[in-house]
Amino acid sequence: MTRIIVCDTGPLLHLSEAGAIHLLSLAGEILTPSLVAIEFEANPQGWHPPQWIKIVGLEMSRVRTCGATLK
Repeated sequence: MTRIIVCDTGPLLHLSEAGAIHLLSLAGEILTPSLVAIEFEANPQGWHPPQWIKIVGLEMSRVRTCGATLK
């Protein structure tokens, strides 16, 4: 079973700064919300998410926090 990881902007930026963003791909299937991708692309270095990161939209009906569905 493949591990699914949802990544925020911070790890993407800091791993890119360290030249180590490729290590994230070793952890499993990487998903990032479309707004995170937009925020990441706004960096002054001109970085873009690697092709192996899947950019996905979020449906609020499916977002969960502490085991409860947000409505």
